[in-house]
Amino acid sequence: MKKKAFPIGTVAMILLIAALSVYYARTYPLVLVLPCLPLAFFIHVVIHELTHAAAFKLVGFKLRMICIVCFVFIEIDGKWRVKINLNTVTGLGGVVIPEYPSVNHIQDITKLQKKTAAAIIAAPLATLALTAAATVTVALISLPSFVSYLCYCIIAAGFILLLSSLSKNAYAVGDFPAFALMLKNSDFAAAQVYSYMQFARDPKAVIECDTVLRDAACDYACRLNGTKPDISGLSALDSLAMYSLIGYQPPLPDETMQSLIAMLDNARDLLLGAKNPEPYMIFYFHLLYL
Repeated sequence: MKKKAFPIGTVAMILLIAALSVYYARTYPLVLVLPCLPLAFFIHVVIHELTHAAAFKLVGFKLRMICIVCFVFIEIDGKWRVKINLNTVTGLGGVVIPEYPSVNHIQDITKLQKKTAAAIIAAPLATLALTAAATVTVALISLPSFVSYLCYCIIAAGFILLLSSLSKNAYAVGDFPAFALMLKNSDFAAAQVYSYMQFARDPKAVIECDTVLRDAACDYACRLNGTKPDISGLSALDSLAMYSLIGYQPPLPDETMQSLIAMLDNARDLLLGAKNPEPYMIFYFHLLYL
């Protein structure tokens, strides 16, 4: 079993900021010093997610939802509304959900891959630019001590966010690996687009018109032949089961059903071996209803 790498860089950066906080607390009130790192991280997350949103708009997608920590901005009946939603999905980060069209030709997937990849990579590049700007500012410009401390917090928060953008695990795929997968892996791209169709303004119409991604998800299920899907493949298979359950798409082919039944037969072993079993449990409940 591969050992999980110890996040030494993140720990070192947090310890450095803690030491700086103690130092600056000797001069400034603690109530001013302590909130600086959380505030810097929140600023980074806001810029990061808004860059995703702007990039999706620039490449031609409409936006359906923007989540920043617990703040959810969602388009309903042509108007944007704000809701508070404490959850473990966005956690201390966020997510931007574009509105994908139906896919009726295999060539459409390639176009969606390139556009989505561009929107994915734009945000970590913005984070990198802000972190670099703060680093250059501290290095080259003589600033008041408290402003320097704010810059250090921005550098630390950017470093932590960039590390999370590099991650790829059972819970999520960071922006950098997602960018590479979106460009090179058609299964990953199809899975992302297929599962995001449920967030469309008229999901029934979009999903019913799809003639390509459903076949890709069925083919993926057959190739797995009862083995455990990865986190992105799982979202596609769960969408495949859910869309069929609610009648948005026709019943699944026999070969696909046999593959999904094989997953049910292996459910106990798959759940025991999963680092993040909750999404798999939801998927298996949908399979039971099928």
